[in-house]
Amino acid sequence: MSLALFLAFLTFSVGMKVYKRANLPVFLDSLRDGRFHYFLFGLFLSVSLQSDEHLSAFIGGLRYTLVGVGLVWFGFQTGLDFEIRRIRRYPGSDMISQFVQTLASLLVVAISVWAAEPLLISHLGLGGNIQMVALVLGTFATSLRIPELIFYRGRKAFAGHARLVNPACLILFAFIFPFIGEEAVIQIGPISFIGYASIFTLLVVLGFLLGIVLDFVFHVHKEALKCAYLCLCVIAVVGGPSLQLQIPGLVIGFVGGAWLINTSVQRRNILELSESIGAAVEPIFFGLIGSLLAQHVASPTFPFQETVIFAILFFMLRGSIKTLCLLIGRYISPMNRPWTDLTAMAWRPLGTLSAAVLLQGLYVGIDFTNHALISGALITIFLTQALPVFVTRGNFQASRNHRPSS
Repeated sequence: MSLALFLAFLTFSVGMKVYKRANLPVFLDSLRDGRFHYFLFGLFLSVSLQSDEHLSAFIGGLRYTLVGVGLVWFGFQTGLDFEIRRIRRYPGSDMISQFVQTLASLLVVAISVWAAEPLLISHLGLGGNIQMVALVLGTFATSLRIPELIFYRGRKAFAGHARLVNPACLILFAFIFPFIGEEAVIQIGPISFIGYASIFTLLVVLGFLLGIVLDFVFHVHKEALKCAYLCLCVIAVVGGPSLQLQIPGLVIGFVGGAWLINTSVQRRNILELSESIGAAVEPIFFGLIGSLLAQHVASPTFPFQETVIFAILFFMLRGSIKTLCLLIGRYISPMNRPWTDLTAMAWRPLGTLSAAVLLQGLYVGIDFTNHALISGALITIFLTQALPVFVTRGNFQASRNHRPSS
């Protein structure tokens, strides 16, 4: 078994060096930027290891913890985009327009998912808690891959960074989550958190603590490697309570990142280190997702046909709703752009944060049973990344060598 693992990792490492340098068609290049190959590697590796029950059980426990800690990290990384000094440079009408589009998209998708509850239960094995499922899928549908890679006549391009969209998604998630989970009782020592205000306060306080501790780390330690190690350790420590208490680590990380980027004097060092850590965390995260789904996908009772149909329908639903919301946003912030540009803006690809939001459902009390719903949503992510959307040359900046940081 150890020899097989060694050979698998050796083959994968050599293949990655060739794959990264290969000149691929644009849709495959976009999937490569979306870490699709790491997802496949985790999927196939986990399937090959299922014969060893002890190793599979060990990997399962470790995977659950690592994914939960990763959620805090991706929330933290999104919080770093919420820099108020930079946000003030945007016109007020643009900010209002983006927020209204995000809110409208989230609500319409959530209502659509809520209405489809009987179908999700009967065909995809959903175990209930439809309100939380609707919130997760609504937030998932409104998120974006940043930078937003699209296609232009046979090459990659990226639009102006809609940096407000992902922070707006997590802000809405943070305000709505305590309302859905207000009946839960969260116990920390002798203190009980019950109701909307208490749960929301708990999320914000844990996020502030994360930001304050990380600010101290960056202020005291100047070595990049030591800062990276301590940063990940602090995030892992904060991720523990979020796993135990079943509260969203994404929100805690987001509050911590937003606090840090708006109060620290080490902004440049923080952003550079975050990008370096993210380049290492993302492949591991997608490999873990593939490993997570392997045990369910390999089952003979897994509903493959229903999963693919759900992925295609959700893909169409997301694009259609975002197109309508974009048209509504034009009345708030006038956009003199051709319809091809508007289409590209509405069908922009999902990214790493989208996958993180989806996996957050596992840690807030949603019973996915056979994980068919998660599998279908992941297929939707890769569909959006492979879809060729054509835009005009004047409104978008071409970039052949850019790699997304999230």
